[in-house]
This record gives sequence, structure tokens and C-alpha cells, in this order.
Amino acid sequence: MRPEGIHLHYRFEGDDAPAGESGATALDHPLYRLLDALAREGSVQHAAPALGISYRHLWGSLRQWEERLGEPLVLWVRGQPARLTESARQRLDAQRMACARVAAQVDAIRQELAAAMDLQAPGAAPVLRLHGPYDPALLGLRAAAAAHAGGPVLRLQAKPAEEAMNTLARGGCEAAAWSEAVQAEPPPPGAALPERQAQPDAVELAAWTLLPCLRRSVGLMLAPGDTHTLAALASAQARRLRFVGSETGPQAAGVLGRARLGLHGMQASDPEPTPLAAATAVALGRADLAIGWQAVAEPLGLQFLPLETEDLWIVCRTEGTEPAAQRSLSALLRSADWRRRVVEMPGCSPHPGAGQPRPGQPHSTPTPTPTHPPTPALARARVRE
Repeated sequence: MRPEGIHLHYRFEGDDAPAGESGATALDHPLYRLLDALAREGSVQHAAPALGISYRHLWGSLRQWEERLGEPLVLWVRGQPARLTESARQRLDAQRMACARVAAQVDAIRQELAAAMDLQAPGAAPVLRLHGPYDPALLGLRAAAAAHAGGPVLRLQAKPAEEAMNTLARGGCEAAAWSEAVQAEPPPPGAALPERQAQPDAVELAAWTLLPCLRRSVGLMLAPGDTHTLAALASAQARRLRFVGSETGPQAAGVLGRARLGLHGMQASDPEPTPLAAATAVALGRADLAIGWQAVAEPLGLQFLPLETEDLWIVCRTEGTEPAAQRSLSALLRSADWRRRVVEMPGCSPHPGAGQPRPGQPHSTPTPTPTHPPTPALARARVRE
């Protein structure tokens, strides 16, 4: 008998659980745990201890699922390791892709439920609404804040960086995440700014604080052992490659342009919602390459080719933000615990000025419009003036 639908439930666990910090979703299903263990371990004999159950229990569970779904899930050949059927492998891949695509939404639901159930003890520490891309660094920062004496309690909301900055300017949050290539040069004083970097009116929105967070590698994410893609990028065959972008995270055109590479007519599929989902698409063979962070690529076993280094900043709104929350965040970014966590993230290193507040004065434009706060590069340009 085939299942008639999908029903969701949740359970309580610590906010510092590995799943929350690594970016894995809270979605879980016993069937896919079994299939994943079999795919990774290569046999029932090795998969059972990896799951912490007996061989007999695992074998019986697989038989029950085959009967319930009305199809074989494992190829059983005497004297040979058990292997997933093509249907089972397709089910497992679809589950992985779906989980990666909804990871940000699931994380948002978890935060809403935690707040509703009073699991994070509101009032015990200042609360800071932080908007930005669904990012392993920000998830790690939230975990560090949960373990840090005095907080702050970080309420993350996944949004593209531009949208996060605009929300910050409108007062919809107290902080936003922003990334810039370390090599990026600010525009010369008085230069016309692109629309996407239009700055707020200096009279209305003059007080912003920039907090350096960390430094990390951005580059190409490729399937393990893939030499064809690298060769094609260096030749006229790049148009045959399947590229997948992401709606949040590093901007592919900018990263590739600064590296003197280009899409060159590659077969671009619809963008995935996050770099995690784009990396998962590469891992499952649905795309040849994507742009992302090493901290996303390495846990999925992908090959990573660094193209540039970027700084991650937290831009804070000083007006309307509880001073204790900003002071607490600054102290957290300067702490030894945060430095340790950063070093443990693949491709990341502590920022030389982590947590040291820097004023961000809006850069004047011919027609000031309050769209979003100053980016670090524009703040540096203002200082040069």
C-alpha cells in the first residue's frame, strides 16, 4: 500500500545541535535514513552499526518498506553486498534535493516554533533580528550566540543580501549580513553609484555600524574527481557545461568576472534558492558547476576551486537597535570561542578586525534615496574623501 501523503512533526533538541550549525535541515524520515546508510556504507552489515541498530532490525525494516511501497528498494544477490535499486536511488536523490531546497524555510519554522514555545528564554538575553543569505557562517554565528554568556539571541531570516540591506534601511530588522570581495575597490569620490548601491539620505539615516565577521573562500564547486569541467572552462567547450546559480549567496557573474572567467553561453538551469541547494544539485549530478563557499562544498564532498576571498560583515542599525544587543554581538565576534568556530569552518579564517565596530557614513549621491545602508566599500570611500 502506497503512502497517501506527507505529514510533518517536530521534536525538541538543543539549538547548538550539529544539524543547526552545519546547515542540514530538520526534516527526517526513517526510510531515507536507511537508504542513505546503505548508499554510504555499501552493505547492510556495515550500515546497521552506522545507524546504531542490529542487522536483523535493518533487514526487517527494509522488507517492510518494500512491502508498503510495493516495489523493491534493494538488490539482494547471494554472496554480494546489497545495492539500492534505481528507484530507491532516485527516491534518495529527490529527498536530498528537496531537503536542500527547503532548508532555509525549515530553519525559519524551527525559529518560529522555538520562540512560540519559549525555548530560547526571551528576556534573558537581548534579541537581534539578523537578515541575510542562508549561510553556514550565519548559522554558526547563531550557534555561537546561543552558547555565549549574555547572548545575543539571533533571529535569522534568510534573504538575498540586497533585500536584507533594504529591509534594514526600512527598520524591518536590526542587522543585515553583507559580503564583499577583499580585492574590491570602492568607487572614486563623487562617482555615480549603481542603482543597487544607492545610499540613504545622510540626514535621515546617518548612524550605521559595520562589524567585521570573518574572511572566507569563494569559488567553483565541482563534482569529486571532475577534470572535464576544469578542462572545458579553459577551452571553447565551456558552452557544454551545465551551470546552476543560486538566488542568494555569492553573485556568480561578479565572481567569475573578477576571475576573468565567464559563463560563455553555458547551459544555465533555473537558479536554486541557496548555495547549499546549488551544491547539492552538483553533488547529485544535476549540474556540472556552481559558485559558492568552501564551507558549503566540503561537507558535501565536492571539489572546490577557490577564486577569491571575501569578507563577511554585519551591518547594524544603531538607531532603534537595543545597545545591549549590539554590544553583545560585538563581544561575541571578538571572543575566542567565535575565532575557534571560524577556524573550524572550511575555507574560513578570523577577520583581522572581527567585532571591532566601524562607523558607516552614507556616501552622498546626486539624488539620495533611503534604499539601504552603506556597504563596507562605500564606507571606506567616504573615509578617503
